[in-house]
Amino acid sequence: MSEYKVEKNVPMPTGTKLTKYPWKEMEVGHSFVVDDVPRVRSAVQRWNNTHKEKFVVRKGHDGIYRCWRSE
Repeated sequence: MSEYKVEKNVPMPTGTKLTKYPWKEMEVGHSFVVDDVPRVRSAVQRWNNTHKEKFVVRKGHDGIYRCWRSE
């Protein structure tokens, strides 16, 4: 017999997950300043693999890294 108690009729939480980046607020051409380049690039890669919107992180003409929505 298992040590786990099986329970019925417990509602599953929705799949909404909070993120600190404004992916859903952005339209193509919008950008934000990146404070931690490796972390944001990793987040962009995860987002791009699971969503149709695409983002890129690039160093701007002013030398500041930004994340742009490209698609």
